[in-house]
Amino acid sequence: MPKVGIHTLVASRLRNHYRKYLLGLQRTLFYDKSDEGGGFFDAYPRFYETSIIGPRNRLNKRYRALIEPNGEIIRGKSVLDLGSHDGRWSFAAHKAGARYVLGIEAREHLVKHSQENMRAYQVPEDQVEFALGDVFEKLDQLEPDRFETVFCLGFLYHTTHHMLLLNNIARFCPLPSGRAATQ
Repeated sequence: MPKVGIHTLVASRLRNHYRKYLLGLQRTLFYDKSDEGGGFFDAYPRFYETSIIGPRNRLNKRYRALIEPNGEIIRGKSVLDLGSHDGRWSFAAHKAGARYVLGIEAREHLVKHSQENMRAYQVPEDQVEFALGDVFEKLDQLEPDRFETVFCLGFLYHTTHHMLLLNNIARFCPLPSGRAATQ
């Protein structure tokens, strides 16, 4: 019998545990080609113009998969959006009832697009803000316990410092028991 390392065993168990969820999410994002009745971003078309997004229905499907089922961790909460791009998910969090959203983005032109998008959709400046800079540097400047929900949508694969990122996220999302949530 071949030796099985702990990493292989853990990966196998996680894969089996999340397989049903991941298959459902994969089906939602990639196989379902319908977009009946339009979607969230169809009502806010600037987000189709401020970035290359692929098929329109893909962005709406991501909204349905990521925002709609997670209203309870967004509504009334302060949200940190890492790698906020053109502000689309910060905006989605705002529309889903977030009390406050801070997006961090390293590319200046995307921060400008984000701010323009918020102005175009009349989002109050004190409810959704954007910071320009390196995510890790900006995270170090923020006080712990400031955010209740952290979005890390499309950023994880841009860094090789995964554990540092997860530890930083954990600083912002304490659970009542003192453990950290990395949702």
